[in-house]
Amino acid sequence: MSINNWNQERHLKNEEQNIVRNIHNEFLQNRTIIQITLQESGNCANILKTLMNLVDKDEAVLKKQNIDSLMYYAFDPPIYRPSENTISGLIQSGRFIAA
Repeated sequence: MSINNWNQERHLKNEEQNIVRNIHNEFLQNRTIIQITLQESGNCANILKTLMNLVDKDEAVLKKQNIDSLMYYAFDPPIYRPSENTISGLIQSGRFIAA
């Protein structure tokens, strides 16, 4: 009976380590995604400023700009979508209950 308990505890500890490792890896991925999203958001803000500065400009100035491209990037802002696979899997399995 003692061997079964030891083996079960060892199995649970290994599973816990895998879960913690997966959560950590997702955190690192999400941190990278946040950094990219922030950079893209900054680019979007700069493009919006460029568009605002073009208001009331002469036609000659406007023709030198790719306004359609600026509009495309300005009105398609990045969206942060974090990875939550590990936590979602734990919740769906019933092994983790969110507070």
